[in-house]
Amino acid sequence: MARNTGSVSHAGPNDGPAQWLKVDDVARRLNCSRTFVLTEIRAGRLLAFRVGRHFRFDPSEVEAYCASLRQTR
Repeated sequence: MARNTGSVSHAGPNDGPAQWLKVDDVARRLNCSRTFVLTEIRAGRLLAFRVGRHFRFDPSEVEAYCASLRQTR
């Protein structure tokens, strides 16, 4: 069961989509650096799941984040 700790959740093995995104994948989609992605996670603007030491992203959450950026322009 995933438990929410701010913008980082700890995911179970069967939680979420079939294809999780990695930090590098999200950085490529957003055309930004890994550091920016990590900053957005820590700021609570981008939802990430913690799997061990690594962050994973639900593709729909990344799309929602992109949509929120488009709306603020």
